[in-house]
Order: sequence, then structure tokens, then C-alpha cells
Amino acid sequence: MDMVRTTRILLLAGCVLSGGCVRYTPVELSALPPSQEVRVGVTDEGAVRLARHIGRLTNEVNATVAPAEADSVAVTIWLGKEYEGTSFADVRETIVFPSSQVTSLRRRELSPWRTAAMSAAALVGTLILADQIFQLGDPNRRGDDGTDPPPPLIKVRIPIPWAR
Repeated sequence: MDMVRTTRILLLAGCVLSGGCVRYTPVELSALPPSQEVRVGVTDEGAVRLARHIGRLTNEVNATVAPAEADSVAVTIWLGKEYEGTSFADVRETIVFPSSQVTSLRRRELSPWRTAAMSAAALVGTLILADQIFQLGDPNRRGDDGTDPPPPLIKVRIPIPWAR
């Protein structure tokens, strides 16, 4: 396989795997521990209410949730996340939504498959990069005219099996 094709395959794999090493799985409100952060999906009407508090229109927000009154969900949003190191960093706000405006609750979980695939892709990319560096910069390879290479400057050499 030529190097251009290998590079294209690695770039494509990186794009596919760039979704990260986590996935969001649906969860019931009753199954959540009190302080766990989840991704909360809201209806368009809920998004308008949410925009008044966070300053932008969005149908999803990361927050902690708790059951409120009979048919409501209390959503606590960390507003000071972008202001770490200031007195505003710990500001949180609780918004109570009717259950009809909350469309989904999804827990963030580590995906073993994505993590392993991303690690393998990073390892392969590093090995290909190292191989290219050795191909370009090894002065001790036999020349095209058949002459012997100059003596090595360093007396210790680490054998790398794929280096020619």
C-alpha cells in the first residue's frame, strides 16, 4: 500500500473516530444519582425558556437534574463554566421544566470500543510517522551507487524491525 493511500485511510479513520471516546445513553430520571451530570434534551418551547438563562437557543444542555413537583424536572445548569478562576465560576441556576418539555435524559459513558479504536489509530499513525522519519533521515543506509554508508555517529542503535 502506498503512503498516500495509507494517509488517506488514517485521516478517514480519524474523522470517523473523532466523535470521541464517549457515548450518550438514555437514562430514566429515577435511576440517576443526585449529582450526576447528564445531557438534557428539551422541546422548542423549553429551548426558548432555556435561552433566557444561558443566552443562546439550544435544545440540549449538560446539567444535573432532579425530580421536582408532581410533573416537573428541576434542571441545574452551571453558568460559570467559561469563567474558571473568577468569583463567577461557581454560579449555577436551577430551572424547573414541566416533564412535557423534557424530551430526553442521556448519561455520558466511556465507550470501550471507541477508546480502543482511537488508541489503535493513534498508535498506527505514530508508527507510520516514525517509519517516514527513518526513511527520510537515516544517513546509514546503503547509497544508490552501492557505496557503504559512513560510520555511525552514535555507538548504540535501537533495532526497529520495519525500518529498512
